[in-house]
Amino acid sequence: MMNTDIYLLSSSSPVAKNMKISFSVQLGKEEIIKTINISKEGSPIEAEYIGLIYIFEKIFAEKKIKKLTDVNIFTNNLTVAMQINGKFRVSSNRVIALYSRFKASSSHYRLNAQYLEKNKIRENIRNEDSVYSEKELTKILNEIDSEESIWK
Repeated sequence: MMNTDIYLLSSSSPVAKNMKISFSVQLGKEEIIKTINISKEGSPIEAEYIGLIYIFEKIFAEKKIKKLTDVNIFTNNLTVAMQINGKFRVSSNRVIALYSRFKASSSHYRLNAQYLEKNKIRENIRNEDSVYSEKELTKILNEIDSEESIWK
């Protein structure tokens, strides 16, 4: 059984109306580091769930990561860590849609989310790779069911 570590770092700017998600996925000896910029307004919590959906639905699918793998998620967002571990509830409609999509895509894995200081996460996201377009990310997320679309 493989142990997988995910390091997430996100930011958002209401003024610039964009979100940025940087992450590192450590799959055994392989490491995947990416940054996604999205030209839409959203919160850091939304950005983190978008990054997690991308990891589980795209990267894990492409790499054929086996179900029931232990996945450790390290985030500098305490709320996200507590929500993933079932300690905090999700209340925002925009976040509920993303959280539901994340939970569905990660349901066959054993998850453990932990809060980690931003500088410790940055140590694990050393070399940012290519930037993904909103169009590619929209394609991945276009099936989210929600009364309030995240793409408004």
